[in-house]
Amino acid sequence: MEAKIRLNHCGIESLHWRCDHQALEQTEGNLQLAVRIGRKIQGSLSARVARITLSCSLFLEDPATAEGPSDKRLVELFLDYFGVFSFVVDEEVETQRERNQIIDLLQLNGTAILFPYLRAAVTSISATAGLNPPFVLPTVNVHKLLDTTTSSIDFSE
Repeated sequence: MEAKIRLNHCGIESLHWRCDHQALEQTEGNLQLAVRIGRKIQGSLSARVARITLSCSLFLEDPATAEGPSDKRLVELFLDYFGVFSFVVDEEVETQRERNQIIDLLQLNGTAILFPYLRAAVTSISATAGLNPPFVLPTVNVHKLLDTTTSSIDFSE
């Protein structure tokens, strides 16, 4: 049986990293970590291809800093990680139903396939940048992740 969706290739689309190493070394007390994940799906049913982009915004903040919110940030990471997927369309199934099945597969399975790559990129970037210990995103339940992420879907026939 052939897989309905297949990851063809993936990689980093955009990256912003900022770290105040000096302030980080001088910090005493508790730091706050904020992580947000977003997802965008674009595709074409006729071309049988889709692109999923997972966006990660990560901030490490010192709540004791008196300045504004951006001054509290010791570390900022903005990362867009994309995956290009191909998929198989069953010509005998009604188009709208098939379209919905493919979108559902991409939302759940595509995200589940791509998330470990995003997770590895975050760890690799933060380790290479000199953070010790580096950031490690937790493994996730994709069903729950989908409930808490911002998503956009743009799928053409």
